[in-house]
Amino acid sequence: MKPEQILTRTSKHLEIAEHFIKCKSRATEFTFPRNVYMYLCIELDCYMTAKRRYTMGLINRDRTTIYNGWKKIKELMTIDEGINKQITKLKNSLIPKHERRQYIPCKAIFLTV
Repeated sequence: MKPEQILTRTSKHLEIAEHFIKCKSRATEFTFPRNVYMYLCIELDCYMTAKRRYTMGLINRDRTTIYNGWKKIKELMTIDEGINKQITKLKNSLIPKHERRQYIPCKAIFLTV
């Protein structure tokens, strides 16, 4: 799964323009979709190179920012059932049907570059 595809699907699912996910604004209406995007990139594409992972292909963020975004979404999914269902539905829509049974979630590993 390419980051571009994840970005497009995330923006459509969350009903926000792609450029808002990529922008540097810290406003809540932009940070949540951005964190979802980072979470999905890590969970669905665990074989990315370290440099590509840290820039997420499209948004230039350092590894701690990406890790914190991933962690925040992971925590929100355990607390809020609605968010968990929404993100799980989006994640399942990104995994091709023939791969869903054999899909093993990636354990996010943040290496130093």
